[in-house]
Amino acid sequence: MIDETKNPPERRDLVKEAPEGGTMGVDPRSLDWPLAQAYFGQPKPLSRVIREKCLDCCCQVQSEVAKCTAINCPLWPYRMGTNPLRPKREARGIAAKK
Repeated sequence: MIDETKNPPERRDLVKEAPEGGTMGVDPRSLDWPLAQAYFGQPKPLSRVIREKCLDCCCQVQSEVAKCTAINCPLWPYRMGTNPLRPKREARGIAAKK
């Protein structure tokens, strides 16, 4: 059952007029927690957010994300849902034991 006493966030809560004219998105850090949670849901790890954006870019086709050739995209190295620049777990464990 829908609680009609609560108003869902609207676009006007997230977009405002820019000083130079036009519109601009509000700084998400300035949103109060209930509004942000109602609009965006629960927080997610950044690797998951990046993966979701890559899927969005590739029309939700996972194999297309793997085949992506947009190497100038800043998300490209992270498209598989992991950080390839982070040391592998085995290497981190060996380094920690020394």
